[in-house]
Amino acid sequence: MEDVKSSPSMSDTITSIMVDHSDTSKLDIISIEEPLICPRTLTGTANVQNKGALDWGFHGLLAFGANCSIFVIDTKNVQIVQTLDKHKSTVKKLLWDKTNTVQLVSGDASGQIIHWDIKSGMVPFRFTGWK
Repeated sequence: MEDVKSSPSMSDTITSIMVDHSDTSKLDIISIEEPLICPRTLTGTANVQNKGALDWGFHGLLAFGANCSIFVIDTKNVQIVQTLDKHKSTVKKLLWDKTNTVQLVSGDASGQIIHWDIKSGMVPFRFTGWK
């Protein structure tokens, strides 16, 4: 039996494969061990008023507020894919549009509500004075 360890060039999803060489006509994979999930930290400024400014989209994107900005994270590779910074006060609430995977709505402490297009970072709709 041979134990094959992964190298940096191999996929991160398989750390070892046990191979049975007793029958040379076929290759049997006896066990595959998956690695532990490595936590990652995304740094940014936060404010206690940002509590509730977080929404996980069904498409694998995570949006969160940090002071007056919104960060959109691709959860598959844990990278920031968009930064949205049109709010003038602390972001209080975020909500993904369930009918469109690239639309996000956010509200801030001043009552401003912004409807975002995540791909472009543009603002198709903006409402002010809502409290």
